Amino acid sequence: MDKRSSKTIVKIYDGFTLCLQSIPYPKLKIRTIIQQSQISPNGFYSHFKSKEEVLQGYMARLFLTVKIKGKGHEFNGVSLLFARIETQRDSLQRFLQISENSWLLRSSLLPWCRTVLPQASTKEGRILAIDLFADAILRFVQEENENDRKALLDKLLSSLPALLS
Repeated sequence: MDKRSSKTIVKIYDGFTLCLQSIPYPKLKIRTIIQQSQISPNGFYSHFKSKEEVLQGYMARLFLTVKIKGKGHEFNGVSLLFARIETQRDSLQRFLQISENSWLLRSSLLPWCRTVLPQASTKEGRILAIDLFADAILRFVQEENENDRKALLDKLLSSLPALLS
């Protein structure tokens, strides 16, 4: 990947992050991501076919950046993941409240929360929490039933801005 192409991708990811701060994921349009990223539609579509692809690439890169560097400077949202632990716990509790009605979501996340929340008072605990949350996201993205996958992904993503703040 050339330097210009990677700069475009970073612009898209930054624009995507800014959009999620004010627009719920289910209502987010590709046109809005393009405008916020200040790129052309051709620039967007040369890298991604859908907002789901942007999300998958963004989350994979976000968690890889955090895992490798311990904290990242590449994306606006990364450093916020290492904010005060009280904020982290509050965000996770809100996420659990949102997910109450989804059996699959809760069955995947409850073991994670029981294991990780008590350990999340250290930087290493937060990194572990982030890794496990990334695994949960990948499980939902890989759900085979299209309707279930979309519903799970929408619920998961509606809580993403809270986790990044």
